[in-house]
Amino acid sequence: MKTIFVALFIFIATLAWAAEDLTLITGIQHNTTLQWRVTWMRLDWDSAAVEVNFKDPSNPSRQVVCTETGALALAFMSQLNTANLSANSLQRRTIIWAIGKGCLGAGTISGTPE
Repeated sequence: MKTIFVALFIFIATLAWAAEDLTLITGIQHNTTLQWRVTWMRLDWDSAAVEVNFKDPSNPSRQVVCTETGALALAFMSQLNTANLSANSLQRRTIIWAIGKGCLGAGTISGTPE
């Protein structure tokens, strides 16, 4: 009985410490996009949803969609609705929002509002 118990204990302990790793044949290429531009945004008050599409100006097929729903979406839409857009443009505010959400990396916002 002791032999079975010891063998079972060793088997369970081995399972607890076992780990598997995957070594990739080809490494994952990281996103090398350095610029993002707002291409469209959807503000849906009834569904409490915000969607913003950003694209890479040098590679338009590379896009990111940043979304928010619920109370946070309503708060962002309310901020946009009451904002003084002559101080900070709609696009600038949207980019800052996306950076804050983690959809886009931190960086410098440049250019003139259109």
